[in-house]
Amino acid sequence: MKKNNLWVMATAIAVLMAGIIIFTACNKDDDKKDDKEKVIPEGYVDLGLESGTCWKKDNDTLRALDNGPVQRLFQYYEALDMFGNTLPTKEQWRELKMSCNWHWTGSGCEVTGPNGNTIILPAEGGLDCIQRPEPSENGYYWGLMNEEERDGGCYLLFNPSTVIVESTRSTCQSYSIRRVFTKK
Repeated sequence: MKKNNLWVMATAIAVLMAGIIIFTACNKDDDKKDDKEKVIPEGYVDLGLESGTCWKKDNDTLRALDNGPVQRLFQYYEALDMFGNTLPTKEQWRELKMSCNWHWTGSGCEVTGPNGNTIILPAEGGLDCIQRPEPSENGYYWGLMNEEERDGGCYLLFNPSTVIVESTRSTCQSYSIRRVFTKK
């Protein structure tokens, strides 16, 4: 009788130990996965947004060949071809608008996230469809439409008195680009 109880107890301990080893191994893998998900690429800022969206610190620009002018504004499909799904979605622009504090600096907006980190969005104006300048006190930034609204883009517009996120079917204007990275 004592041998049976001893055998049952030994078996129970062995099963318990195996469970602890498996549980520990699984948790270590999960910890490694979480650490990889938390890595933010250099040049991006985590504003503490619920979606996990991190915003690039600076606007994207292209330098022209032969020390020509710097291209700072992009038409929608040009931006889509160059930057693809690193452009913010309409939902990401809305989250930035609603979850952050916006402060006009005189030449753009300082955007402060829930965690206190900030990015600066310069107001570089834009170009209309025939490449005439739009007001330079406005900041215009392209964004991606959601799947249901594929026929155009969306944009963020801000100035000293307003911040707007809008859809548009007109994609010939040239606006600034600010890329995003989602850590979730």
